[in-house]
Amino acid sequence: MTTRFLTIAAAALALSACAPAADTAPTEVPRTHPGQPGAAPVACAPREWGGLIGKPVDDARLPPGLTYRVIPRGAMITEEYMDARLNIITGPATGMVLDVTCG
Repeated sequence: MTTRFLTIAAAALALSACAPAADTAPTEVPRTHPGQPGAAPVACAPREWGGLIGKPVDDARLPPGLTYRVIPRGAMITEEYMDARLNIITGPATGMVLDVTCG
């Protein structure tokens, strides 16, 4: 009985290690403004958003229709390139914006 319990507990522990951490997943925002199907995307302009660097990502005010994702530094992300998407790189522990790029 004890061996069976330990086997089940070890399996549950091993499977839980595969689950992604909730605070390291990039946040993806839709390409178009909600309520405007087919609206043209807003272009990515990292120089325009350079003022975000050094500030909390929660304070960012971005326009509707801008495609962006918030990526904690070191997080695993998909590698497809979207030239209209703004990437906001944050400090994983602080939530401060470290960099902005396109892609």
